Amino acid sequence: MGWSNRSIWGSLVIWLMAAGSIPAQQLPSLPLAGAASGQQITDSAAIFHTEQNLSPGQAWEKIQQSGTTHFNDFGFTDHRYWVGLQLENLSAYQQWILEVENPHIDYITLYIRSPGTGDWIKIEQSGDRVPHHVRSLSHYNPALPIDFTGRSQLDLLVMLYKQHSSLNFNLRLWEQADFSRQQQVQYTVYGGYFGILLLVIIATGCIFAFSRKQVYLWYLLYILTIGLYILADTGLAHQFIYPGSATIPNYARMVLTYGFLFTFIPFTQHYFSTGRTLPSYHRGFNILLGLALLHFVVFTTWFLLGNVDGILALSTKNLIILLCLLFLLYHGVIQLGVNRIPARFYLAAFSAMLLSAVYKAIAQFGLVPRVVYPLTPLQIGFFFEIIILSVGMGWQVRQLDREQAEFRSRINKLQNEKLQAFVDGVDKERHRIARDLHDAVGSRLTHLKHLVERGSSNGLAGRIQQIITDVRSISHQLSPPGLQLTTLEQNIQQLVRESDTNSSIQYHLQILDLPEKLSTEVSTNVYRLVQEGINNIEKHSQADQADIQLINHGDKLVLTIEDDGVGLPAGYHADQGIGLRNLHYRVEQLNGTVEISSAPNRGTHILVVLPIAHQP
Repeated sequence: MGWSNRSIWGSLVIWLMAAGSIPAQQLPSLPLAGAASGQQITDSAAIFHTEQNLSPGQAWEKIQQSGTTHFNDFGFTDHRYWVGLQLENLSAYQQWILEVENPHIDYITLYIRSPGTGDWIKIEQSGDRVPHHVRSLSHYNPALPIDFTGRSQLDLLVMLYKQHSSLNFNLRLWEQADFSRQQQVQYTVYGGYFGILLLVIIATGCIFAFSRKQVYLWYLLYILTIGLYILADTGLAHQFIYPGSATIPNYARMVLTYGFLFTFIPFTQHYFSTGRTLPSYHRGFNILLGLALLHFVVFTTWFLLGNVDGILALSTKNLIILLCLLFLLYHGVIQLGVNRIPARFYLAAFSAMLLSAVYKAIAQFGLVPRVVYPLTPLQIGFFFEIIILSVGMGWQVRQLDREQAEFRSRINKLQNEKLQAFVDGVDKERHRIARDLHDAVGSRLTHLKHLVERGSSNGLAGRIQQIITDVRSISHQLSPPGLQLTTLEQNIQQLVRESDTNSSIQYHLQILDLPEKLSTEVSTNVYRLVQEGINNIEKHSQADQADIQLINHGDKLVLTIEDDGVGLPAGYHADQGIGLRNLHYRVEQLNGTVEISSAPNRGTHILVVLPIAHQP
């Protein structure tokens, strides 16, 4: 090798050695002025992430080598994120606050380099695993104090770590007084937010207390679950409900997610009455609930054993939630053809919730930026969902009131019709009795009077006996003879025997296990039912035979009256005949049921069932 070549290589080696001795590039300085208070500085900082557990000095060297970068969230990782900042205070304020806009990071540690020794000093540790009562600043988001007293510049280093999960955050710098004012404004916003939820909860509870409908109970439980979830998601639950716990915050949201499924799916089932309208979808909901319950039990057991794989647990949970949400959405679309207006309210509310949940899910993987102020998309989505569902539930309550008013009006109309039918029946019965007295008794007495006047006694005793029989028959129709002295069975036997004797129709009577003691009301009405049935057979049936059965079945009396006559005309309704209307009226007075089946030329069958369990 010639001297010229040696000179070239030597120069190259010397240049490389010199380049290696050049100190790492300095980070850009971030000036702080009063107007900068509250600014988002995430994209102005240098960020380095690694799986290694580095010291602050090692992390600072790595950050200097990597230079200023934009933050990228890589979804579910076990990386530690180091954020480096060089701050220059140009304001008159000495106390500043670094706010980390994510209350669910496990550990956040703030280091500041000593200007004298160059050592890194640990100033504060915060995060989800750090109880609120040991933090220097109690805020729903981790807030780290930065003190510029006696200094105008600071080298600042923040380590953020969330185990077995996704990590996303925003960083904001606040002047201390501005941070306190912003904190009060944000608490006021959340106060109004949860105040509205509380009003909806109280209103729903009152509606459930008066209506006793399960749909309002499940809606109440769903709103409570949503409220608790938002409290946990914002960090307010950790700050105010369980400030001393370092374990509950890490799992509260996941458990409450199951609560969302365990309350919203039953609410949907009752909101649409899927068990009645769409039974196959009802069974599908039950299968999804069973799958979610199984995952919850496995996850809880896994957690108690202390060996939870967070990535696997979150991934399977999200998959189950996705299946449930898709099925709920599809079912809501199907309901448009069954319950159009309730389905519209439901889909509008569900869409607001679904869009916010999807945004939150993809934000966990760093695909979209994380939005915090003034409310997160998830909080806004749930809020609109509750408002729309509440309006829909209010509409259903109003519709229910209208239906009840119409139902009461129909009941009153039917009662008036029944009363009129009863009055018409009484008037018709009076006219019939008057006609019978005139034709059967009056004319015979007149004829008997003429016989007596002529002094003829031929057949006089027989004619008097016939008049007595006619009078007895009419009196039996007016009132059952001697119910206080004879039994119901004896009176019905006497009635059927007389009908069989005086008619061309052959009657068959069967009475089994009739109680010895029945109330006068039951006895009288049963007698009248049999009497009305015989009158209808005699007048309209043109039958040859008729069967009457009265049987006691434990706590019920079963009366059947059947003939082989011409039957009822096609399209005939019970309201068209006074006799049948009276029959229905008497049965309903005893809280019984009546069924009438007939066909032209195939006879008529009447089935009456009367409860007697509480009769004396």
